Amino acid sequence: MKQIDSIKNIFLEKDADGRSIIDMVVKDDSNFLSPYYGKYPVINSEVAEYLDNSQKAVLPKSEIKIRIKSNEIDDNEKIIYEEAIKNHYQYVKLQILKELLSNRWTPFVMFIVGIIV
Repeated sequence: MKQIDSIKNIFLEKDADGRSIIDMVVKDDSNFLSPYYGKYPVINSEVAEYLDNSQKAVLPKSEIKIRIKSNEIDDNEKIIYEEAIKNHYQYVKLQILKELLSNRWTPFVMFIVGIIV
């Protein structure tokens, strides 16, 4: 267990508020946003995959702070990208909630089927 904690300390930096920091360097932001989105922008699948993999070492209840370093991103794009990241994780949250709701009924249905059979 100590080995895991020491590895986490190496890879997980924390800010003054105790949030885990995920660093991301963007050399070219032309593909940061997904080319396919509706009313609200979302991040590209590669960006989402990077962020998802980066937060695997963070406990689910912990807060994170994403620190993006780039010479390519201006202030207007920064606001759009922040919204796109939030929109992506709101969508993920919605998917998880829908999955949990559908999984709630599965045992009940199986119980009824077991009684009938």
